[in-house]
Amino acid sequence: MTGNPLVAAAVDHTSPFAGTLLVEDGEQLVQAVNSGDWVSGGMAAFSGLLDTAAAVSDPLGSLIAAGLGWLIDHVEPLKGWFNDLTGNAAEVQAFAQTWANIHTQMEAAGTELHRVLGDVDDLAGQAIDAYRRFQQDTAKHLTAAGTWAGAFSTGLNIASMIVQAVHDLVRDVLSQLVGSAISWASEAVFTLGLATPWIIEQVSTRVASWVSKVGKFITRLLESLKALRGLLDQLKPLLDKASELFGKLLHGKGPGGRDIPDEPKKPSIHDVRNRSSLSDADLESFLRTNYGDDVADAFAKDGTIPDDVQIPKDPSVLTPDGKIDWSQVPKGGYKLDGDGDPIKQPHNPQPGEVVDRYGPSDGRYTSPVPENGPYTYDQRSLPYVENPNHYHQYEFNDDLNSVKARYDQAPPDVQARVDDLIDKGYYSFGQQASRGPIADGFGVPGQGVQDELPLPVDVLIDLGILSERTP
Repeated sequence: MTGNPLVAAAVDHTSPFAGTLLVEDGEQLVQAVNSGDWVSGGMAAFSGLLDTAAAVSDPLGSLIAAGLGWLIDHVEPLKGWFNDLTGNAAEVQAFAQTWANIHTQMEAAGTELHRVLGDVDDLAGQAIDAYRRFQQDTAKHLTAAGTWAGAFSTGLNIASMIVQAVHDLVRDVLSQLVGSAISWASEAVFTLGLATPWIIEQVSTRVASWVSKVGKFITRLLESLKALRGLLDQLKPLLDKASELFGKLLHGKGPGGRDIPDEPKKPSIHDVRNRSSLSDADLESFLRTNYGDDVADAFAKDGTIPDDVQIPKDPSVLTPDGKIDWSQVPKGGYKLDGDGDPIKQPHNPQPGEVVDRYGPSDGRYTSPVPENGPYTYDQRSLPYVENPNHYHQYEFNDDLNSVKARYDQAPPDVQARVDDLIDKGYYSFGQQASRGPIADGFGVPGQGVQDELPLPVDVLIDLGILSERTP
């Protein structure tokens, strides 16, 4: 190509989202759902379903009906049976809230991407322009997907109100009919049966009237839900298509389907080294102090470091003599109360409970693994560079009350390790674990939870109380 500065170069204005028409296709569907026009007869048709005429003409029947209605709404199995018949508005509302939560998170992600774009306002060039277009489109589609999720929530919220209205109508009608029948039966007793023909006529008339009215509203309910389902069925493919597109981008599929090599899940030890701000001289000194001359000499010679070595992330985590400065997280690394005492409670892990740990198994500090996934590395307030190769999970096979019994059956070398810990005052039989919140430290906010075990992980493994598991 010519180097003439007057000749404009072609600029690629496309992004991975070009031509998908996802945003445009979703706008009309969102408006259709949010408008509520799909409700058969309009929302007003489901308001004020039961009048008070019956209460005026038959006060005793209305009183009995109130009691029956309360039983239907509060006493099992009547409540469950009735929900099976008319629908459970609370379950529909829960689904609506789930979609509302998704809507909030996706819109927040789109807003954050827009905000981050401001960080490159001062930069220019084709690469920056391409990045800016990509991020703008990503933010736009994230926000749109959030709006689609919001439409799901709105539609289900309206549906839950309709279900509740019909539920209440059927409940009140049944209660009113039964209450009136009981009231009229009492009149038959007092009139010695003379009122029976009149009662039969009243019951027949009332049943026919309410069957017609209830049938109309149930028909409207079914029509409304069918219409809503049709709209949501059109929205779902858009969400699926957006999810597929985001998934390809996040997993390395570039525009045109080109594969971008995935970053290794477990970086090599040299990648970990490069993420530490220690100078080579400081790292060599640390290795010599903490791992011995052989490890330090090998690093000085060719830069090799054994995989099990934990590398400090920066000089601030070290003492002047090159050791980890654990005084930055005093008293076991727990958060402290107003008196400066660690906030912790005794804890006896039960069989099946899972804990995890970064680092070798000769330590006593672990963290519980919540149902929604492990704590992040920063939530643990550790002084080392994060190395996924050092992450391990363990499962309890027995509780800590079994230590003595398992010790009695253990091989002599395992017993000797426990005896040594007892002699040094680190352990006594019957000692439990402690659980508490992790303190801020080493430049990170903590916020996780830690379990301080009474014995090192590897000893508990040798005793059969713990087993390592695949994360």
